[in-house]
Amino acid sequence: MPTVGELLGKLRMLVGGRRRTRLDDFIIYGQVAKGSMSKVYRARDPLRGIVVAIKILDPERAAAMKKINTLYRDETEGEMAIRLRHPNLVVTYESGKLKDSEYLIMEYIDGVGLNYLVETRSPRLVGKRLKIMRQVAEGVAYMHEQGYAHRDVCPRNVLLTVDDTPKMIDFGLTVPLKPEFMRRGNRTGTPSYMAPELIRRRVVDHRVDVFAYGVSLYETFTGQLPWPGGDTMAKMVQHLNVPPRDPRSVNPQISAELANLILDATESDPRRRVPSMTEVVERMARLEEKGTPDTQL
Repeated sequence: MPTVGELLGKLRMLVGGRRRTRLDDFIIYGQVAKGSMSKVYRARDPLRGIVVAIKILDPERAAAMKKINTLYRDETEGEMAIRLRHPNLVVTYESGKLKDSEYLIMEYIDGVGLNYLVETRSPRLVGKRLKIMRQVAEGVAYMHEQGYAHRDVCPRNVLLTVDDTPKMIDFGLTVPLKPEFMRRGNRTGTPSYMAPELIRRRVVDHRVDVFAYGVSLYETFTGQLPWPGGDTMAKMVQHLNVPPRDPRSVNPQISAELANLILDATESDPRRRVPSMTEVVERMARLEEKGTPDTQL
């Protein structure tokens, strides 16, 4: 079985370093994910005696994010992620540097993306959507309580474990909820889930996550986005002043109470939006207690 040193040799050459690091002790089983900014490997941690995920940021992307982060946050992804411990957030055990590139040692989730289950209309979600999305809301609410905005809430960033527990992942765009990091200008995220004030490059706050959660809730219960037409910034700009379709027009089985929560969370004006993820959690819990219908789409 190859070691991480062998598998990551090319990366070290890219970043210009040949020094050994603690990563040399890990046994790599293979790459499990690749994003625009990082690669994730499944590995065995000899120190903890468990299987973990190693996320390694692309050197060029890491350099670009470092420049951005001096404007929009004062901690690295790893430094922030280590502080966050909640049952519905992936655990980050430690982080370090490979020359110019950051790596994170994280909890390995043997699961599947919520986006895949939604897109394939998986029967696995039947009767579980409310519980899953209430737990997602609890994870985001916890982040806000700890002083952070996730900034990329979407089904793609939710993994479901084998027992259907949702785990929020990817804190690459996470920022502290401080005035100096909420100022106008930072327009990063996944277009279809970005709040209007974010697209307009205005001053933002935790309610950008409320909006993104509302879009995710809409998609989870309908299989569609509130504004159809593609996940591009140009398309989203066209919809800045257009209210979302009523989710009941897409899925008539959605209750009036759930539809109202979705529409309240996706209000274009943050002043009319659900004010906090804590309130979202409370409303989702009441829907669960009432036994709101949740059947196959």
